[in-house]
Formats: sequence, C-alpha cells, structure tokens
Amino acid sequence: MSALFDKKEDLRTVRCFILSGEDAVSRERAREGILAGLEAAAGPCSRESFDPAVESVALFAQRMLTPSLFQETRIFHFRHAQTLHDEELAELAAALSGDIPDIYCIIEIDEEKKDAARVIKELHIDKRGNTCRTFEFGKPADWQIPDWLVVNVPLLIGRRITKVDAEYLAERVGYDLDVLHSELQKVDLYLASGAPVSRAAIEHITASVREMTAFELAAAVGRHDFPLAVRIIEALFSVNVHMPLVVSALTRHFWALFRIKKFLAANPGIGRRFAASKGYKNPDQTATGLAIGKAAGLLHDGEERKIYPVLIKSGIVEQASGFSEDELARIFGWFLEFDTGVKTGRIEPTRHALQMLCYRIIRIRTAASEGAAE
Repeated sequence: MSALFDKKEDLRTVRCFILSGEDAVSRERAREGILAGLEAAAGPCSRESFDPAVESVALFAQRMLTPSLFQETRIFHFRHAQTLHDEELAELAAALSGDIPDIYCIIEIDEEKKDAARVIKELHIDKRGNTCRTFEFGKPADWQIPDWLVVNVPLLIGRRITKVDAEYLAERVGYDLDVLHSELQKVDLYLASGAPVSRAAIEHITASVREMTAFELAAAVGRHDFPLAVRIIEALFSVNVHMPLVVSALTRHFWALFRIKKFLAANPGIGRRFAASKGYKNPDQTATGLAIGKAAGLLHDGEERKIYPVLIKSGIVEQASGFSEDELARIFGWFLEFDTGVKTGRIEPTRHALQMLCYRIIRIRTAASEGAAE
C-alpha cells in the first residue's frame, strides 16, 4: 500500500479508501498500509472508528464535517459498512462530499460482491473521480490457498514458505485465512530470525484442527496413498462419522474414475491432447478438460474455471489410469458388499473396517498378483 503515497498529489486528491472482500487478512494489511502512509506524510493522525452502539451514523458523519480546532489530520473508519441501511449510507455520502481539509475515510465491506456493489452505489463512488479508491480482496478458493500463502507469508511475518510446505500447512490447519494467519504468528515466534517456515515447525507448533472429509479420503485412496488415507480415517473418527456417507463418497469418486477411463478409451486423442496441454488458460487444455469432466459427471457446460481444481490439481485423470476396468469392477463389488454389511449389521462400522476396505483397494493390483484379491 505504500505505493499509494509515492506521489504527493495522492494526499491532495484521495480522501476515501474502500476495502472490500472476504479476505480479512489482506484487508487488514491494506488498512495498516494506508494508515502508515498517511502518518508518514502528515505526521500523527487522529483516528476515529464508528461504533453503532455509541452513536448514529448521522452524528458520526457530522463530526466528519466539523473542522478540527487544532487543524489535525483525522482518519474516520467504518467497519462492516454492508450493515448500514441506505439512509445511513446517504448520510455518509453527504459527509464524503463535504471536502473538509485533512479528513480521510476508510470504509470496509467484509462480505461478498453484491454487498460491496450496494455500498459503492449508495456512496456514489463512481462520481467522485480520483477522490476515492476501491480495493477488492476476494477470498481465494481452497485450492488457491497454498499459492496465497507463498505470496503472503513474507508480507505477514517476513518469512518464506515453499509451495509444498504451504500445502501441508493448509492441509493441517484448514483454509480459513484468519486461522492460518494466527497459526503463522505462532510459528513466527518459534522460529529463529530469518528462518523460513518449515514442515518441522508447522508440525511442532500448529494443531491439526481442520476437519477432513470423506471426499478427501476417496481422493487419497484413488492416489494409492495409504498413509494419508489412514490419517484421514483417524480424523473422520475423531468426530461423528456416518459410514454410509463415506461409502457413498468413495463410490462416487471411483465411478468418476471408471467413466473417465471409458471415455478416454473411446477418445484416446482427447486424452493425449489433455496430457500434452500445459499452462494457464491453455485453450486445448480447457476444451479437452471440459470434455473429460463432463464425461465423468464432474463438470457441466460453462464450468471451465473449475477444470484446474477438479481435474488438474486433483490428478483424477491420472488416478483413472492407475486402475484397470476389471479392478474397478471388483472395487464396486467391494463397495456394495461393505455398504450392505454395514446396513445389515454384518460389518461393524469401525475405523479398522474402513482401513481394511481402503487397504484392499489400494493394494488391489499387488494382492491380485499374490493371489489374495478374492
């Protein structure tokens, strides 16, 4: 945010900053950057935050319009502006039009785009020219969190983190940005000065608080990753788990693998083009990825933006190549047997039973070669 104040004319023109979006961590950093920039240019500033429990918007706006006796620079701060009614936003809009010297306003909108659009419209921001600047901080999708961490960890705690360690941190802690920031602050206190955020530090300091899902278990089994599958099963059984839902998630995942395998067998050219196409917004990857995703029942028309998380990052196309059609048919038989057994009471819905089911699937090829698949 310091770039906002590289030119002196910014302080003569920009009077209102609107920060919107669900990425509260980046919003906070932006706000602190604005405050630091103003104080670096104008000296210590008087800060006033709106508290609806203490006063009305009309009274707060009136204070914005009242010149300071001491000619000090004043910064007025509105949090949760999306909660203001249209009449209250009209009062604030009038105050923003007052053009009182040495008055700045920071307005935060911590909800989705439609809420920000209403606030921006009611404040007539589009008619204020260079006197207002808007910044949007959308929360990244879960699959984007590791990249977000790689970029933001140096800004948040002054350390580096690799993509692999960022993925591990997100897997362990979850995808809530506030929780991630809190855990990073703990890691920062533990590490020596200048040391990067490492997997060892993450394991030592952070708690494994993220709730894992049956869909993640299905993906781990599809990747033949038994150690990860065991960890996920342990996490699932640390809370209440409904076994039929777990079996359903496994079945849906392997049904998608089966459909991908059948589709690529009938359309080998699409498979080769998909494997050869690389890079962001590659049109060939988009076309072939959408075709594969639709064939698997994972994507629909118009969902090109989901190709990366659903197909590429998940590696589900590669997973399909890890099982033969005969093996998948046998696995579906195991799912039916297990589901029926749980529902009839013949199989106890225990973690051990689920571990053994996953082990049989992951080891299906080896077990078959050893004569133990039946």
